[in-house]
Amino acid sequence: MTDTPQEQLDGFVQAINDLHLATVRDEDARRASDAAANLHSGSGYLYAPTEVLEAFSRAIEIG
Repeated sequence: MTDTPQEQLDGFVQAINDLHLATVRDEDARRASDAAANLHSGSGYLYAPTEVLEAFSRAIEIG
């Protein structure tokens, strides 16, 4: 049985969250968040579901 699109999205978001927790150090978190916000706001990709936008920002923070 294949995953539903929502299950795939949930898995993607969870993988990004786990990788973010493992790689972004606390002392770098604020700068990474600011940099991600700058890149994200310039992307024009602002109308996706919130969980996708948050995962996108965390992926940018990871590098």
